[in-house]
Amino acid sequence: MKRLVFRWYCLPVMAGVVLLARAVGGVFEWGTVNFNNRVPLAGVDAPVYGTDGVTRLEGAGYRAQLWAGLSSAELEPVGVPVEFRTGLAAGYFAEPGGTLVIPQVPAGSVAFLQVRAWDTAYGGSYEVVLASGGPTGASPVFSVRTGGDGSPPTVPADLVGLQSFSLEVRTNVPPVFVRQPEGEVAYVGQPVLLRVEVAPTNAELQWLKDGLELPGATGPRLEFGAILPVDAGSYQVRVSNEFGSRLSDPALISVRSAPAGASLRFSNRLPAEDLDAPVLHADGQTRVSGPESVAQLWVGRSADALEPAMAAVPLASGVLAGYFESGEPIAVTLPGVTPGQPVLAQVRVWGQPFDDFETARANGGWVGFSTVIEVITGGAPDHPAPASLTGLTPIVVGRIPVITESPEAGIFPVGFAARVEVVVESSEPVAYEWLKDGEVIPAAGAAALTWDPLLWEDAGTYQVRVSNRVGVVTSPPFELTVFELVSGGTILFETRYSPFGVDVPVFLEDGVTLASGPGFLAQLYGGATEAALAALGAPVTLLSGTRAGYVSGGVRFLEDVPPRGTAAVQMRVWETMYASFEEAKAWGGRIGMSAILEVQAGGWGDPPAVLAGMPGFMIHPSGPVIIEQPYETWIGVGEPVGFRCGVELTPDVQLQWQFQPAGGGDWQDVPGATAATLQWPSSTLEQNETLYRLIATDQWGSTVSDAVALNVVPLMAMGDQEGVFVLRLLAGAGTEVSIEFSSDLEDWVSIARTEATGTALEFQENPETRVAFRRRFYRARSVGTGEVASENIAGFIRLVLPPDLNLITVPLLPADPRVPAVFAGVPEGTVLYEYDPEAGYSINSREFDEWFDPGQRVEPGRGYYLLTPTGFAPDLTLAGDLPRGDLSRTLPAGWSIQGLPLPFEGVVDEDFFLPLDPLDMVAFWRPATWSLNVFVNWGIGWEGNPPTAHLGEGFWVYRSSPAEWHLRYDDPP
Repeated sequence: MKRLVFRWYCLPVMAGVVLLARAVGGVFEWGTVNFNNRVPLAGVDAPVYGTDGVTRLEGAGYRAQLWAGLSSAELEPVGVPVEFRTGLAAGYFAEPGGTLVIPQVPAGSVAFLQVRAWDTAYGGSYEVVLASGGPTGASPVFSVRTGGDGSPPTVPADLVGLQSFSLEVRTNVPPVFVRQPEGEVAYVGQPVLLRVEVAPTNAELQWLKDGLELPGATGPRLEFGAILPVDAGSYQVRVSNEFGSRLSDPALISVRSAPAGASLRFSNRLPAEDLDAPVLHADGQTRVSGPESVAQLWVGRSADALEPAMAAVPLASGVLAGYFESGEPIAVTLPGVTPGQPVLAQVRVWGQPFDDFETARANGGWVGFSTVIEVITGGAPDHPAPASLTGLTPIVVGRIPVITESPEAGIFPVGFAARVEVVVESSEPVAYEWLKDGEVIPAAGAAALTWDPLLWEDAGTYQVRVSNRVGVVTSPPFELTVFELVSGGTILFETRYSPFGVDVPVFLEDGVTLASGPGFLAQLYGGATEAALAALGAPVTLLSGTRAGYVSGGVRFLEDVPPRGTAAVQMRVWETMYASFEEAKAWGGRIGMSAILEVQAGGWGDPPAVLAGMPGFMIHPSGPVIIEQPYETWIGVGEPVGFRCGVELTPDVQLQWQFQPAGGGDWQDVPGATAATLQWPSSTLEQNETLYRLIATDQWGSTVSDAVALNVVPLMAMGDQEGVFVLRLLAGAGTEVSIEFSSDLEDWVSIARTEATGTALEFQENPETRVAFRRRFYRARSVGTGEVASENIAGFIRLVLPPDLNLITVPLLPADPRVPAVFAGVPEGTVLYEYDPEAGYSINSREFDEWFDPGQRVEPGRGYYLLTPTGFAPDLTLAGDLPRGDLSRTLPAGWSIQGLPLPFEGVVDEDFFLPLDPLDMVAFWRPATWSLNVFVNWGIGWEGNPPTAHLGEGFWVYRSSPAEWHLRYDDPP
């Protein structure tokens, strides 16, 4: 059972630091392994041999299966049997199971494992072939620490420790019974089926009744269309071959007279009618055993009027666990119902010690119930036998949710973010409904209830209702109290306060004119030390008129300084056109700062501290303002080149361009380059990868532009060589087109011209550029009209990855999206992991110079783990078309691996609109370490730095609920 863990949180929106406790469980409850007997990276190489100890097993005539458990004495079969590969790969599993879950072994714990193999000509399972003496074999038992633990979940463990083994044969063995015939107590007129399974399947069979052979009964099935009293007796099967014979266990058929009146047979297992609907535990596999669990039939004319039709009966145990009867028929006669009439029926089960279904459900006991089915009752002249519950399906038991920690009364400050959550145990998914003062709160359907910010009217009495398929439970009511928060030391933000000699005017640049509102904003900064200065409250406008140059901001709180503690304070002023002091400084706005003053904070009954002793100050520009940065330039050799940097010019601003040679070195002035534009009439290859920047200087300081590169490439020669890229042309044959390239999908440079000979243009790019550039894109443009002449944009990205394990995505549409084409050049032993939130990991590996699943297709924007042999650093060149149009997708609840389907990089939510809810997470795997980012809420943002996805990088996303990620990319200009 999974435990859903939730806690209380109080997240102060105005606080400088947010302390957030979190605990997110792993995806897998039980451990996982990779069922593969050849994984070079893990040192696993254990082929299986035939009875000669030399020839490797191959083909569909052999099977292998994993057996696992908590100890070597508790091994059970896991997953489904797999065939063997052929040719050079003979001896290895043909269909590795990928992620195999080991029941009862917690994720990350040690499991004991064994691989068993057999010859399928002797039976369908290892046990059957072993009993029949056919070829079987088993590896030594070994142990591994399973995968699947952690958040995100670790990859499945490899079968390190597995050793090769050979098949052995037991000779001169008679046939064996795979399945014994089963007896039945039936009513006159009911169908009855006896069947048997034997190995090997070519053995001879003969049915016997009361010790006498039944003429013609030599097949594996003995059927009675409508059983009669004369058919009662003891039945057996004799099987034989050249090594001997065996006699099956007796199967006793008893025949009873049909009851009078409308009747139903209370049974969920009737082989003759293909009825097999056992009662299962919440895992959907393990059958519920009696006698501690009971079942009862409910019937009625409508689904809302069902009543018990019989006393509860214990479920069977042992081999018949999960079924209502163990040999004796249960015929239920329905009073007031005419034989042959329809009724609605439902089966309900529950666990002791509760006396009835409703009591068990209300008190958190295990309960289950079938769907309501319609049944035509038995007892009619043409159908005297009780009718079976045709349509009954397996019943899964569960229990109503258990609230292990109810929300408790809380007292929270107004204006802050507050959060209450409930701790729930449930065997299956749950739904939540929150109530305030007895009324349902719309859209409050999660385990947590959040207020951001908390308002006075949010105070009240709350409850939460938690429901699942089985029932509903409601928490006790709790009170939410809202109060005004007053904490920390206090300081009075008044810059003219005569009683204490405070006089802090703010002047303009001339040192004489007072700065007047509303053109300027002022804010008080404070902290325990100068290094800890932070904004105290919101900015206020400077006063005007007779109080021009002064501020009246009221009392401010120093949250990190206690009352009577020592604090450092400073006043900062800036132009109103900027949102903050920091923004004004960055953009060259007019700013001013007072000296830093040390004060003793007020509070605890003391009056607020005042700004006594702080001198007045002037405002001035913070340096030249760069309003447009230069950008990286790509040109063909010999073409004119130019850079431009937009600077807000004033009479005393001086400009100077500088360059840094390719490969590094000191920055040097470009002689005579003292204008906002830098130009040459012609470029040379020697200038390739040179960096350029502009320095603007005035009396208040210097501002340096971004450093950008000049990339000079040779013009390409077009020929008849096989093309690497294919552009699908919009223009017809004979049109002269120019091939353009871009590294950023914004600036395009012509690199070749050619005449179109058809609807497609193939060309091969200079191979050196694939080494020199991280990404390049190509399109065709009509020389005559200047219009874009290709319907697609082709290109490549180059991913130079660190050794071993990487989390990647393919942000293009490859011409051939299959794994061998996309990951061409990776070495033998490379493993590709793909994660599915429902099924876990699937695994594809490159072995014997080919991929195990060569047909696996790589989807743009889907994340993959790529594991290469130790020390090998992948250098991948991924080619294809640029995805365009609607690229949206659904993000599931829980963990999933995502990636950007486009060759860009940036902050996943700000730049690419990744949908996020409070406490959702984004995680990156960067060389051998995790980087986990938690989204606190919309007011606070990220706990830590915003997550930035690099080019071609996959990343994990954890969401509390499914959401649509809306992505769209349209053609560049």
